[in-house]
Amino acid sequence: MLKIIRKITSPILVISFLTTSFLASPASADGEKELTSNAKSNSSFSTLVDNIVQGKTELKFNTLKETNVTKEEALKQYAKAFDIVKKYIAEKNIKINQDLDNIEYQRFIKSLGASLDDFSEPDRQEIVKLVKFVDLYENTEKNKIINNLKSKLYAKSINEEGLAELLELVPVSLSDPSTVEAPSTVEASVYQEKVDIKPLAYANGYSSVNARAYAYQWWDDRNPTYSNYYADYYGCSVSRACWNDCTNFVSQALNAGGMLQWSGLYLTGDDAWYFKDNFLSKPSHSWGGAHNFYNHWKYRAKLASSTNDMSMGDPVNADFNNDGDIDHTAIITEFTNGHFFLTQHTTDRKDAPLSTWYSNGYKVYAWKMSTAKRNPND
Repeated sequence: MLKIIRKITSPILVISFLTTSFLASPASADGEKELTSNAKSNSSFSTLVDNIVQGKTELKFNTLKETNVTKEEALKQYAKAFDIVKKYIAEKNIKINQDLDNIEYQRFIKSLGASLDDFSEPDRQEIVKLVKFVDLYENTEKNKIINNLKSKLYAKSINEEGLAELLELVPVSLSDPSTVEAPSTVEASVYQEKVDIKPLAYANGYSSVNARAYAYQWWDDRNPTYSNYYADYYGCSVSRACWNDCTNFVSQALNAGGMLQWSGLYLTGDDAWYFKDNFLSKPSHSWGGAHNFYNHWKYRAKLASSTNDMSMGDPVNADFNNDGDIDHTAIITEFTNGHFFLTQHTTDRKDAPLSTWYSNGYKVYAWKMSTAKRNPND
């Protein structure tokens, strides 16, 4: 990634620079990329657009992978899975419009990809198939937005708000490295529950023990300090938690572990990671959105090349169907018998096996907190 502040002199700039240097939008939770404009001067924005159109600033606006399966075909092809979801919704007394084109319903189905232990093994297999289908099905509408905004960009009729949305929809490069599963050589002793464990910290001030303690304290509840904003935004109570809270929860745990918040230049920037909730400020997108969280920690920490390179307190992202759109965030809280375990929200789980992600073909990205920058200039 490029440094946070850099003038446009190179013909090739990464998207993170554009978002941090020119654009802004309100905070987003997982699955949402709401936007408003708070950009720099019109002249700066016009210069940026001109540079992109003229090729002086080169960007690749890739689209997301799609499926050729229509809604009608899907309802037949995944009929068993839809029936399982319907029964699950009834058992949990969840109020939701079960229409495949309903974005809230799509988000709910995808959330089941992180709560597979709620289902029997045969049902789990059906759910995974449906989750992966929906992960591609939703991309049709997203790609329409991408292509429409690209057309406006090259016609120079796009505004700051539109360009910010376009940049946030761009998928992660499928060639980016991920964290592969490997036979474990990790020592288990540091992860065991012992009264005498001390909250030792890395050189950057991060304590994985304190992060885990926070995750365990709030794994099945919502801390109002960090939840009222999202509850108000989505129109529900904190106790109902109608938003996808996985990334917000992990950000809280990292902060409790001593990872410093970064103010950044703008809400959408890769250099921004913070929680604020007042009249003038809202949480950064990277605080509550899985895709934005990935972009921030890719900028700030090193990726664990394999599971042997991970540690307790490291956050992990998942891409359910390798489409470049990051779907979920959790935090490593336990290591037992050669396996790592995760604690998460949406769906709330304490020490769920990471191996489930790998066995179902998810692409995994684990961020090594021991390597994370404490300050932007480190």
